Amino acid sequence: RFGHSLIEASMDLGANGIQTFRYVVLPHLATALLAGGMLAFALSFDEVIVTTFTAGQQMTLPPSFGQSR
Repeated sequence: RFGHSLIEASMDLGANGIQTFRYVVLPHLATALLAGGMLAFALSFDEVIVTTFTAGQQMTLPPSFGQSR
């Protein structure tokens, strides 16, 4: 949990909203953002493997679209 007293303390010390977010809130969220990014990458990487197995040697839409330009 994140205490609102830290936000109030930063405002009392003269920080504006952007500075409070950058120096107080964001460091507390950094590990959660990193974990979410890694989880999203792991879940999306599974789709690459499935697409490779199902498409085989055939050209899929993105490469064929790139060659037509």
